Amino acid sequence: MYCCTYRPTAVRGWGVAVVPPYRPTALHFISAKKTIPARKAEPMFSRETYVNRRAVLASKFDSGILLFPGNGESPMNYADNCYPFRQDSTFLYYFGLNQPDLAAVMDIDAGSTTMLGDELTIDHIVWMGDLPTIAARAESVGVTNTKPLGALAVIVRDALEAGRPVRYLPPYRPGTKLQLSELLGIAPADVEGQASEELIWAVINQRNYKS
Repeated sequence: MYCCTYRPTAVRGWGVAVVPPYRPTALHFISAKKTIPARKAEPMFSRETYVNRRAVLASKFDSGILLFPGNGESPMNYADNCYPFRQDSTFLYYFGLNQPDLAAVMDIDAGSTTMLGDELTIDHIVWMGDLPTIAARAESVGVTNTKPLGALAVIVRDALEAGRPVRYLPPYRPGTKLQLSELLGIAPADVEGQASEELIWAVINQRNYKS
């Protein structure tokens, strides 16, 4: 979370001179910290709303898994100085959690939903204080199964090896495209083309109506 930046300073006559590293103050650190506590922890709608939305979507499919990667942070000039976070709108519609680095999987065959995300580290807690766990946040939107984000690769691999469809929406962020590329074992250039048209239309048709 520490960053030193060399600042060029104009010199009379010729070019520029480089001054010693700029050392940020505590105020700069505060402005650069992760943005989770600045956002509402509570979902926008009731638990039942998200449960019902997912049930409607699941009813459109006979088998396979539906994969929903959430958005991550977007750094500006170093890792902890990020643009204001914006969650993927489809993830918000079905899962309601406005927090970075989450993913969710709906298993059509098992009739289950799993939220994946990593708990806060001690560094996060020092800056932000004690916040709800992934399990507590997931439960607030009706998801009772939670796993670390690293388990996503295992879920997708097992589905692919079993010949089950893995459906996802076209990614619009490069980081999500690379994530899907690694999960699916395909080239990044092929990720968008293999997105599920069936899932695309199911989401469009559902979101055309308020719920």
